[in-house]
Amino acid sequence: MTSAASIVRCHHEMWDGSGYPEGLAREAIPLPARVFQVVDAFDAMTTDRPYRASLGVDAAREEIARMAGTQFDPEVCKAFEGIVDHLPQRI
Repeated sequence: MTSAASIVRCHHEMWDGSGYPEGLAREAIPLPARVFQVVDAFDAMTTDRPYRASLGVDAAREEIARMAGTQFDPEVCKAFEGIVDHLPQRI
């Protein structure tokens, strides 16, 4: 079982092992953390920030696809691509 704390702790790990805090790679990163990583990145890219405007859904989708296999688990990216069009639109 993966705890909420371990999901949050591991969501900055990268598929290729270049993340932090442990430098975990691939399946050593708990699956819920790999999913949260993609969702969190999408949210960060598609919301306005004090330092930049939202990149938009299409740009976020392209960036997630581009980083599949390095930053993100490619299978999680494939699954996310299948649902992104069904997400509610931001107001």
